[in-house]
Amino acid sequence: MLPGGQEREAFVIEQLMDRIRRDSRMAVILLFSATLLAGAAGGIAAEAWKRAHAEAPAAQTQAEDPANGAAVKGAEESADSQSAVTGAAAAGREALRRREGRALLPIKLLWAQRSRLRMTGTGTARTVDRLLSASEKRIAAADLLRRSREVPEGEALWKAFSDAVIIGDSRAEGFSVYHFLKEERVLAEISSTVADIDTYLDRLDKLKPHRIFISYGINDLAIYPSMSAEEYADMAVSKALLLKKRYPEAVVCLNSILPAQEAALERGPIWKRIPEYSEAIRKACEKEGICYIDNFDLAEEHKDLYADDGVHMSSDFYPLWAQNMLRSAQVYEARQLLEEEGQDE
Repeated sequence: MLPGGQEREAFVIEQLMDRIRRDSRMAVILLFSATLLAGAAGGIAAEAWKRAHAEAPAAQTQAEDPANGAAVKGAEESADSQSAVTGAAAAGREALRRREGRALLPIKLLWAQRSRLRMTGTGTARTVDRLLSASEKRIAAADLLRRSREVPEGEALWKAFSDAVIIGDSRAEGFSVYHFLKEERVLAEISSTVADIDTYLDRLDKLKPHRIFISYGINDLAIYPSMSAEEYADMAVSKALLLKKRYPEAVVCLNSILPAQEAALERGPIWKRIPEYSEAIRKACEKEGICYIDNFDLAEEHKDLYADDGVHMSSDFYPLWAQNMLRSAQVYEARQLLEEEGQDE
């Protein structure tokens, strides 16, 4: 079971590196097999084998070298620490990339020789396909996790949402009201509830989003105060599953309900139970394999960015919220890739 919180990404990246190193050793063996079986016609494969044979031990030594490992660990700790020196963090991240580059060299050479390897026999061909498929997924997962630890800011952040859609209520609408995203990418209206998702299907069909972020709850609880947390969670997740089935290529994420602040609780006492409802959503998402975005700590840390009504947020809140959504989606996507890769083995 993966550890939670801030340690999860570092743990998974290290597991990926271990697997990629094992893949590299297998790649060396396959490259050597290609040389032997291809005979005199295998000049290119032979050259690839020589390069892999020369580089692979160095890659392993570098990967296991305590000093290099310390630099990588330092980079990961720097990325998590508010007080870290930016230059040291950048140097450490570069050390991590160099380590991965060395470990991946035999795999890249194997990819270059895949046609020749597939000519050597059915068993070898199947091994090549499995190894390449697994390596591609591991590399993609590692890249997603690394990006989740270095979430972009400014224009780069909003570019990451260029093929996404945000569906929700007036709070989600702020992404377009404050001109962070185009109106066509924010399907949100005042007083809307999760039941309104069905009305956006035609527009979603045209947009074909890569990611769909759902954010409702504040109106749902006010309109249906007798609905239990579990009942609401089931309704919200059923809508997410509807979108997941209709758009299988998209990643569908459900936001936790952003809490209301003290100024709003007198006119909406049901909102005091938002943490309970969000926990029910989290459990339902976990059960159904839906991406869940926990916004509680974000909202607690930035209470000062709420409007006077205690429900809506100022423009400064939206980049922080977008970063949290992007980070959560990337971690979810990486874990999905790893699960798929595990099923293939």
